Amino acid sequence: MKLGWRTPEENLPWTPELSLRAMDAMQIDFSILSFPPISSGCISEENRATARKRNEYAAKICGAYPDRFGFFATLPFMDDVHGKIYPRLRC
Repeated sequence: MKLGWRTPEENLPWTPELSLRAMDAMQIDFSILSFPPISSGCISEENRATARKRNEYAAKICGAYPDRFGFFATLPFMDDVHGKIYPRLRC
């Protein structure tokens, strides 16, 4: 049984430029990027690092196209209170 929505093959691999072309064709000025939630693993530094990498990637895209993209931050697992309150900050 097939469930869910499949991304059309011509949209893979995704790039910001691919979305920008589609947005321009549909007269969309601004788009919000959002990763699906992290659904496997356990509370760990690895899980926190995955969330951090996703956020850094989205921030890089938004920095390159500040007038076109924003993003919803990826959070560690919902019950990882320590990972949400005390994130490892890098400057």
